[in-house]
Amino acid sequence: GVSDDGVPVVNGEIMRNALEYSSMFNLPVTSHLEDPFLSQDRVIHEGEISTRLGLKGIPAAAEEIMAYRDLQLAKITRGHIHLCHLSSANTVKLLELARAEGVKATGEVTVHHLTQTDRLVEELHFDPNTKINPPLRAEEDRQALIKGLKDGIIEAIITDHAPHHLDDKRVEYDRAAFGISGLEVAIPLVFDRLISTGQLDLATAVKALSYGPAEIYKLPKRQLKEGSLANITIVDPELKKTIDKEKFISKGKNTPYQGLELKGWPVYTLVEGKLCYSRVESEEES
Repeated sequence: GVSDDGVPVVNGEIMRNALEYSSMFNLPVTSHLEDPFLSQDRVIHEGEISTRLGLKGIPAAAEEIMAYRDLQLAKITRGHIHLCHLSSANTVKLLELARAEGVKATGEVTVHHLTQTDRLVEELHFDPNTKINPPLRAEEDRQALIKGLKDGIIEAIITDHAPHHLDDKRVEYDRAAFGISGLEVAIPLVFDRLISTGQLDLATAVKALSYGPAEIYKLPKRQLKEGSLANITIVDPELKKTIDKEKFISKGKNTPYQGLELKGWPVYTLVEGKLCYSRVESEEES
């Protein structure tokens, strides 16, 4: 696929050209949905919490305006637009309407936006590790994102893994870098906060974590059948562990979930038939 790599394409003509050229090769254009003029120097979702905390808020419109533009450009170019890390209920509606009109469009959502809201910023007393882009939004947005997954409007759950050096986060909230080190806690968050609570069924979650992303980017399809090389992650849904950032394999320790007990952790990961991760080996090394 073609990506703007986290930097919004402000110039609509450039995005149109990208969609036209990528369609010749049947490639998706991945779009970071952000109007920088509406988000510049702003740090959390614009709403009740931002007003109460005295922090500059990023309006949902900063995402929705760009989503509408890119969906319209995909419509006239017949290109495939993939909308990154949706966070707004209205963006989900825009994607649904575009798909109904035959627009080739897909979407994804981060595990953080599925399980948390902007109230986390208040609950953790301005912890800079809660600062992500797009920001955690309101409960009605979170519910709309879950419904979008259930209805098949959103195809993928992503980690949005954004590790940072401690110095990038140990500053005032306004100056802190955006991002959460999310890779190692994504699956237990989905199992504990969504599946175990009945907000999301297992089949939908598994599909969105595996088949969905592969389908969007046209990666080789893997099947669980005799004779095939194993490309799987085995999860123990009853395994309870407390998040300890010091045991992260990633060098990025920036997480707002430190000390949180979650149930449902990976125990084995195999890639092309080779064991790449074993919980037993990992715990012995730590």
